[in-house]
Amino acid sequence: MKTLLKVIVTFGLFLLLIVANSARGQVIAGAIPAGGYIVDPGFNFSVVIVDDDTSGTLDLNCDNVPDLAVSLFRGLTAVDQANVVSLHVLNSAYSICAGPNSGLGKVVNYYDSGEVVDCSGSFSWQTDSLFILGNYGCLVCNGPWTINDRYFAYNDGTNIGWIKVSFDVMDAGGSLPITLRMNQYLTYCLPNSVDENSIENDFQISPNPTVDGKVNLLYKGSIAEIEVYNSIGQKVDYLLSGNELFLPETKGVYVVKIKKSNGRQLSKSVVRN
Repeated sequence: MKTLLKVIVTFGLFLLLIVANSARGQVIAGAIPAGGYIVDPGFNFSVVIVDDDTSGTLDLNCDNVPDLAVSLFRGLTAVDQANVVSLHVLNSAYSICAGPNSGLGKVVNYYDSGEVVDCSGSFSWQTDSLFILGNYGCLVCNGPWTINDRYFAYNDGTNIGWIKVSFDVMDAGGSLPITLRMNQYLTYCLPNSVDENSIENDFQISPNPTVDGKVNLLYKGSIAEIEVYNSIGQKVDYLLSGNELFLPETKGVYVVKIKKSNGRQLSKSVVRN
């Protein structure tokens, strides 16, 4: 009886450990997990000329080498040549949550803000070099042709991250420009290959936690831009008076991102109790 009880207790602890590890590793679309940072790549593309394209790259691991590239191509939809938003994987260490091959290629899985990034069911982590974000204007095009502030996911083997995207490739037969915007992605390193320990003297927030929402921003050099995000990745309003920043009244965890005049971006989290 004692042996059976010991087995039951051990098995129960094992299940609790699995659940705890699963919860700790859960990533929410638009949210910033512990150790994460939001980066704005500043992609705001528009293509008006047929057979023209534009593209941009993402350095997800901060080694100054592109890991992903996104491309916006305009075809001639009146004769079955598609408009396409495509994702190119340049670093084979990265996989993308996508479905089976369909139409022009494998289409990524999209998540709404606040949704758990769960790559399961008909979707799986895949290591192909090309994925479709969206398309329009051909017989085998299965879309989507319009996405507004949704997220797709990547996996580097250690961490799961998300990339926020909006686009519209439905050109009404050629009379409208096609557009792509990408202004947020989650990474687990500081941009420009800056180690987190090196910023302690460059950017600090005090007090942290704060009770009244008022904090002091302590930094070296000059700041060109300040942004504040809540725990689900939404940009929020704030008040600034000199070096004093006033957080929103809602209690919770916020991320303060500063962009220095030299282009360097630094982020710190702060808790409002």
